[in-house]
Amino acid sequence: MRFAPDLSATRETIKANLFKAGYDPPPMSLEEFGDRERAAAEKRTADAKEYVVAACSFFISTRVEHLLNLRRADKHYVMKLSELYAAGEEDDEALHDKATEKTRAFEDWSDSVARGFGNTKRV
Repeated sequence: MRFAPDLSATRETIKANLFKAGYDPPPMSLEEFGDRERAAAEKRTADAKEYVVAACSFFISTRVEHLLNLRRADKHYVMKLSELYAAGEEDDEALHDKATEKTRAFEDWSDSVARGFGNTKRV
């Protein structure tokens, strides 16, 4: 509302401002805002998926390289079944049998040893 120099409002300014909102209108509609938010969320989801795929492939490739290096360095190292599958060597029957024996031996050990059994004193 505008005031005249003598601080009185003119009739025209009161009439012009009678049906105006007392606040600024929003810069966009709710539909436009929703569209922008949905697009941003979809972009974040796509970026996250790309990151997860890249991180997983990097982890798997480095893990497989590490396992193969261990096997090359130590001829007596026996891989677990999951490590065989990750390295792509699950078709080798001898390695598969050794991995199965290793898994069964660990399961037998874990069945015979109670959880929490061991060095419980902090020295």
